[in-house]
Amino acid sequence: MSSPLFGRLSARLEAARNDLFHLRNPNSKRTEPPVGEVSWHDAFLHLAEVGLNAFDPSVQRGGRAADRHQVHLHLDVRDADHDCIASLHLGPVIRSTLDSQPLRG
Repeated sequence: MSSPLFGRLSARLEAARNDLFHLRNPNSKRTEPPVGEVSWHDAFLHLAEVGLNAFDPSVQRGGRAADRHQVHLHLDVRDADHDCIASLHLGPVIRSTLDSQPLRG
């Protein structure tokens, strides 16, 4: 792959790998390349974490990262005359009694 997008991603991954190496080895010089102990997988996770933290108001204020959860909710709205059916991805149907409950933040 030689697209501009791949080049930018590759550069960002390499920078994340270098950053993570120097975080783990604070006595190393910035000019030293990372030596084996930081994988590309580690670099990708570090890059994702830094990106998420950039949008987290708690981290912006100097606090801990907020809990991050993702829920896949499927809504079946085939028939407009009937209530829609909500179910969790690969999980149970959500009872209709929950439909009228206010969301708590």
